[in-house]
Amino acid sequence: MTRVLFVLVIAALVALVGCKASSGTSDAGRVATELAPNIDDYHVETVASLGFVNKTGDPEADEMATTMIQALYQAGIYHFVLKDDFERDAERVGVGEDFDRLVRVWQKKLTVDENVVERVLAATDYDALIGMEITKWEEVKLQPNQEGTSDTSVGVHLHLYGQDGTLLWSASDLKTEQSVAYLPSFNTRATGSGEAITTSADAVPDPPPIRKVATEIAQTIASTMPVIKKAESDTN
Repeated sequence: MTRVLFVLVIAALVALVGCKASSGTSDAGRVATELAPNIDDYHVETVASLGFVNKTGDPEADEMATTMIQALYQAGIYHFVLKDDFERDAERVGVGEDFDRLVRVWQKKLTVDENVVERVLAATDYDALIGMEITKWEEVKLQPNQEGTSDTSVGVHLHLYGQDGTLLWSASDLKTEQSVAYLPSFNTRATGSGEAITTSADAVPDPPPIRKVATEIAQTIASTMPVIKKAESDTN
């Protein structure tokens, strides 16, 4: 009898966990971050933007760049300079060609030329560069005959470079949110001839709003940005 009771308890726990997973929110895990081992040797107050690379193939994902920049501004750690302003400053101080090269290399290889970084940042008097990859921007809605959840996924990867081209900090995250679970059997009925037909296409849950997911992932990543400050005695 005790053994039967134990089996029933385990089965109930498994069912409870399954229900929770099918109707909740799923993240790909904590934000993956990387810091330079000598990060304490740097001092950052102003950060210029290299812009973004949209790797998703969906032009609507471009708006993730604005969402991410807004989250970085709201974090209040650094003063951020947008790419267009950075370009104007570079042209004004005579390093426009180096700026163009810097951006081309970033967009093609997702890396930077250390020598070019040094020249551009020294001339424009900015402390660091930041570049962004948009790696995922997807909404997937179930078909009426499919079982499961409708999902929304957003992925972002940031790279922060110092004045000498060193990668000071990087952060990446992929966030997936799920709708409530859907079962086709609850949305079908039999015709007079016994054929099963879908009762209502509207019963299939929509994916969670992608802009809400984008805002959440941007705020989460921004919260991991480190304060890169030398001690006052080291900055004088």
